[in-house]
Amino acid sequence: MSDKKTLSPLKRKWIKRIIVISILLIIFVAGYLSWNFSRKLKAEQLLLKDTTTVITGDISTTVQAGGTITYADSILLDAPANGTVEEIFIESGDFLKKGDDILSIRNDRIDDEILALENEIQSLDMSIISESSRKTSSVYSPVSGKIKGIFVQKGDDLSAVSSTLDGILLISVDDRMVVHIPVVTSVSVNDKVTVHIGNKTAEGTVVTIGSEEIEITFDDHSYAIGETATVYVSGGNELGKGPVEVHTPYYVISKTGIVSSVPVSIDQKVSMGTTLLRLKEAVHSQRYLDLLNTRQDLVDKLSRKRAEPELWVLSAPEDGIITEILAVSGSETLEDQIVATMSIASDLELIIHVDELNIPDISIGLACKIYYMALEGKTYSGTVVRISQSVSGADGFSRYPVNVKLNETDEIKAGMSARVEILTAERSGTLLIPSEAIQIIDGKRYVLVTESADEKGKTPDPGREVEITVGLSNGLMTEVLSGLKEGDIIIIPSEEESFGRFFFE
Repeated sequence: MSDKKTLSPLKRKWIKRIIVISILLIIFVAGYLSWNFSRKLKAEQLLLKDTTTVITGDISTTVQAGGTITYADSILLDAPANGTVEEIFIESGDFLKKGDDILSIRNDRIDDEILALENEIQSLDMSIISESSRKTSSVYSPVSGKIKGIFVQKGDDLSAVSSTLDGILLISVDDRMVVHIPVVTSVSVNDKVTVHIGNKTAEGTVVTIGSEEIEITFDDHSYAIGETATVYVSGGNELGKGPVEVHTPYYVISKTGIVSSVPVSIDQKVSMGTTLLRLKEAVHSQRYLDLLNTRQDLVDKLSRKRAEPELWVLSAPEDGIITEILAVSGSETLEDQIVATMSIASDLELIIHVDELNIPDISIGLACKIYYMALEGKTYSGTVVRISQSVSGADGFSRYPVNVKLNETDEIKAGMSARVEILTAERSGTLLIPSEAIQIIDGKRYVLVTESADEKGKTPDPGREVEITVGLSNGLMTEVLSGLKEGDIIIIPSEEESFGRFFFE
């Protein structure tokens, strides 16, 4: 019989239970230790903050808007002659090349128009013959009044002088002078005032009060044109000053002859027919010369009328699109009457609609980048040339039309849709930080500055607040004008920190 002891089945069962419980206990302890370590590590990591460095770079701000290519300008097409619209060759919306026919006009009244011009010339010839025998060696006053200006002297050629002056003599028809002074509120129309000119005084009357000046008239007592007049109200208060002028001026005009003498003088009263100038030789009257000029104009018009064809054809002056036809076949039309409008194909522009919040940033001359929907992968350029003052938009948002001149038009067609970026501002070589690093507290801007960060750009340092002044911002990056220097390390706050500081501090 063997001495080896054999465990009973009951003992073996308990031993197995103890082993299983021990293994489970070891697993639990190991799991707990692992979880506790992970929790501590995560807590430590939560205390680490992301950082970034202040850099030097370039920044720009843009305004984006959409729009459509359209024609920049339209031209008016007028009838080349009087007549009847015989045929219209095109329809509204047609694209025409330069020289394409638009419509024809039958000039069925040309014979009557030629006859009317010939009769007018014949009638004028009778007046010229009658006036040709009337020569004079003097210039006479056509009105009564007082001489206030003499602009010629002995030896002057009136044809040369009259080309640079309003007249050769100036006559005051009503013997009154006028002065204009800046508007004041202490007088009314018809008020009496005192006018001082040198050592002379005159009683004046307020005639009109405009938006910018007051007109005061007074009797002429040999006052010189251009003298300074000072106006006073009763009590001696000065109203204002201004140069003396003729109230009702009449400029004498004569364009032929050499002056031999001037028998009148300044402030001399003259009557109608008074001799104002004597000439070296007798000359034709001014009326005779005017009749000759009128006749020549009529002769030129008659010559052009005789050269006109019976059938006029109006052609397109440039490549473009007919936007409107105003004539009707069979209707009567007059020379120079507008019969159609046309948009020039080569004169394109882009009209975009800018939101009211961005319109203060837009100004004429700003450069634009243009992206066309139909021309993917290409960037074009343009310039802001006009900002409309009228508001558009029916969706509750106000937008302003802005015209952009295109720098490239080779592939561009009217009606194309485009997205535009308008460069509103830019800086080069300036300090930049991420916009998310900035916290706003009581209207002031701050960042958290730390002294160091690990190789992953993290730091446990809570940082110190530094107030900064900012410039341009494009949403992602912001320009720093003061408070930081290049290389400074700043903390990027978490969303929770930014939210809490913004709302609760």
